[in-house]
Amino acid sequence: MLNFRKITKNQLRRDIQTAFLDARSAFERYKATQKSVTALEESFGYMQDRFDVE
Repeated sequence: MLNFRKITKNQLRRDIQTAFLDARSAFERYKATQKSVTALEESFGYMQDRFDVE
């Protein structure tokens, strides 16, 4: 019974660590995507100004 408890505790610890690392990785990807969107919006604005022939 003690061994089962230890295995369960270790599995829970691994699951929590994995979830934490996955969340941190997703947040880093989110921040990178935000920067990309900002850069693309700026680029779009430049192109729009360049080809705007009113």
